Amino acid sequence: MCLYVRNRHSFVVDVTDFRGEGITRSKEYLERHGIFDTSQVNGTWSNLNNFNKIRNCLVHCNGNIATYKNKSQIISVVKSTKNIQLDGDDKLVIEKEYVGFVIDEIERFLLEIHKQVFEKNV
Repeated sequence: MCLYVRNRHSFVVDVTDFRGEGITRSKEYLERHGIFDTSQVNGTWSNLNNFNKIRNCLVHCNGNIATYKNKSQIISVVKSTKNIQLDGDDKLVIEKEYVGFVIDEIERFLLEIHKQVFEKNV
């Protein structure tokens, strides 16, 4: 999307000129160029950030928060999120409803980006 927007508007600045990684950098790029209004996805964006924290704990520590670099961050996410919890060994337990929630939120976010970037014919 960022490449599409850059080419369409002949922007000099590229998404790779922004700090950060992946979706965060792309979001920043689209915001700075006035292409993406994040007010439409504030709650969803917060959820995506939490999903990323959970994902990182799963990938880098096999879901064991005792070995995760920011244990308190994961505990905070778990306490404020339905269908995810910690077992007695401080390992993440994810219920299938949480996975469905993640999929729904990602879909909502991507559809909103698509609407703002492509359907407005930006």
